[in-house]
Amino acid sequence: MMASHTTLPEKFVELQNAKVTRRNSNPKIQRVPEHLRNRENVKEHYLPKLVSIGPIHHGKENLKLGEKYKLVWAAQYIENAGLNSWNLYNKIVLKIDELKGLFAEDVLTATGESLNGFGSLDEKLSWILFLDGCSLLHIVADNVYLKDDQLGIVMMDVLLLENQIPLDVLYLLWNNEDASKNELVDIMKDFLKCHQWAKPAKATKLKDTWRSRLQYYQDTIKKFITSGFAVQKEEEHGAGNEFSPPISRPTHLLDLQRRMILDIKFCCEVQINY
Repeated sequence: MMASHTTLPEKFVELQNAKVTRRNSNPKIQRVPEHLRNRENVKEHYLPKLVSIGPIHHGKENLKLGEKYKLVWAAQYIENAGLNSWNLYNKIVLKIDELKGLFAEDVLTATGESLNGFGSLDEKLSWILFLDGCSLLHIVADNVYLKDDQLGIVMMDVLLLENQIPLDVLYLLWNNEDASKNELVDIMKDFLKCHQWAKPAKATKLKDTWRSRLQYYQDTIKKFITSGFAVQKEEEHGAGNEFSPPISRPTHLLDLQRRMILDIKFCCEVQINY
């Protein structure tokens, strides 16, 4: 079979398109890069132990118990909010094309490879975002009643890089559409501050581990993200000019935590048109 070759003019078109894509691209939910995935000491910082949030780790054998928990949490959120489950699900369905654009292509491809009874990728992803979004809203509102060890694991799982869903999903499912989205952001901030968990004097070993891991996140984020802002400063404003942090909305819950750590101001304007 003759190998296909890209002509020189086509290569220049690819080069031009790459520049346009880079300029117009927004952060997307993606997997940890391969050069980091292969490090044993890094795996605990992106592989969930109990609960999958989003499509990347959905359906894994070791997370089946978490799927049962999520059904309970989502049902409780819907009941407590006095909402209709079909109406909420259809909100996601109507915006699924826009929501798909917030995930990296390889994540969508992997999600569509095994539909497991769903009729299409759109249907499967809509269900994942609906269920995980409702359960996450229940979690951040501090309405999860679990044993201390399970609670600590859930707290760690929802702050993993590969365990995120777009905040736009949470806005769509939020129970008070008339209220400012700042209300939901404030609830998520309170959750991330972690002041409601056990006092240090009564902390278990697992909770100490969780605090240690959170400190690891904070230190790592400060080191690498701040250096990234320094590069962006020189590229966009030139050396010596004052750099103004971005005011765009956070991409997901972990991004919100990053901005809180770095004290980055942002607007809560929703990307998706309702």
